[in-house]
Amino acid sequence: MIGTWLTVAVLSFLLWTLVQAAPDHELAIFLVPALAALWGLPLLQLGYDKLVSHHRLTTQRLTHRHGILQQQIRRLELIDIDDVTVRQSILQRLVNAGTIELQSSDVTDPLLVMHGVAPVREVSLMIDDARRAERQRRGLYIESV
Repeated sequence: MIGTWLTVAVLSFLLWTLVQAAPDHELAIFLVPALAALWGLPLLQLGYDKLVSHHRLTTQRLTHRHGILQQQIRRLELIDIDDVTVRQSILQRLVNAGTIELQSSDVTDPLLVMHGVAPVREVSLMIDDARRAERQRRGLYIESV
């Protein structure tokens, strides 16, 4: 959402500049409602995203729960995870956020994408370390899977 926040900040600055440039500040009455709407929508989106998606990592599986009224719960065994990929834009790297993609040998849904993860590097390393530990515990090695 970093791109959204930067866009809102730039639009707010442009709106404030427009109001200041108007003669007698006649547009000032529209400034507060416009700024409230401009900042309110991304805040609502952020709140929705936080309510909708939850992840839980245990020693044997990763559980992904998505939804508010209608929930989808997906359990992914750690030994089934084949690849952990981190995707970050330049702005996301500044705040250590990003997207984690888990490629697995799960037949029903082989790709799990987790958006807006922070701190993304630490979380991806936790998943990868838990995956390796579970494979070693069961006697499976990456080359043999």
